[in-house]
Amino acid sequence: MSRSATAPPANAYEAQREAKIAENKARMAQLGILDTSRALSHAADAARVAARNANVRSPNPSSHTPRDRSRAAPAVSRRSSRLTGVTPHDYRECDGMLDASEGVGRGGKVQGNSRGWDEEVAYNPEVYTAVQREALGTCAAPWTLFVDGYEGSVRIYDKGPAGQCCHQCRQKTVCKHTSCESCGLKRGTFCGDCLMMRYGENVDEVLAAGSAWQCPPCRDLCNCSQCRQRKGWPATGTLYRKALREGYASVAHYLVLGSTETESEDRDEEMEDVKA
Repeated sequence: MSRSATAPPANAYEAQREAKIAENKARMAQLGILDTSRALSHAADAARVAARNANVRSPNPSSHTPRDRSRAAPAVSRRSSRLTGVTPHDYRECDGMLDASEGVGRGGKVQGNSRGWDEEVAYNPEVYTAVQREALGTCAAPWTLFVDGYEGSVRIYDKGPAGQCCHQCRQKTVCKHTSCESCGLKRGTFCGDCLMMRYGENVDEVLAAGSAWQCPPCRDLCNCSQCRQRKGWPATGTLYRKALREGYASVAHYLVLGSTETESEDRDEEMEDVKA
């Protein structure tokens, strides 16, 4: 016997299905389930519409235009109660020291700085002694600049163990450097070019002198920016060409001897005024 002979007719199956659905709906209506479902559906739809309308009326604060944000109430300044009555420090006082350029003079006036205005900076008086004058270095033979540690016209830099850092220019290069046995510190390391331009000494002669040589910091002659700042003096910038034009052997000679000669002239003028 085939299965088609025993299967109920399609219309009988559909009639049975419809009857079952009607029976279930009647039972749900009797229990109140249909009414509850409709109420929940309406409530959910109303909530979605209300939320959408609220977003349209009150957009996200992050979407405000710069103009809208500028109209907002100013933020309340939060300041520690410990600082009440304390005058805030003006850090611009230190700008002249940090931004000192080649235009800085001995009087402490910074001309044409990065902020576009002239600014008076209170530096300590730059005074040198006879001991410092006697400690100035000399050289018997000239030193050729920009040759040692160069390949052609390009300086050789090496951050590895082969390079040494110059106390003056702060560059780690492969060239001749000094070492000071008097202090045994890194501050006694100077490259040949800086030693000649800033102190008028030949690195070959210094290396030959050995322990008899003392570095500029040990002689209180260092004119690098950091050592001068510790004394409250402005950075010198590039003074080598000016020192040569005025007849000095190096920047150190220009600073020490120039300052001493100026003070001597002032004292002579004062003595003449007293005699008159």
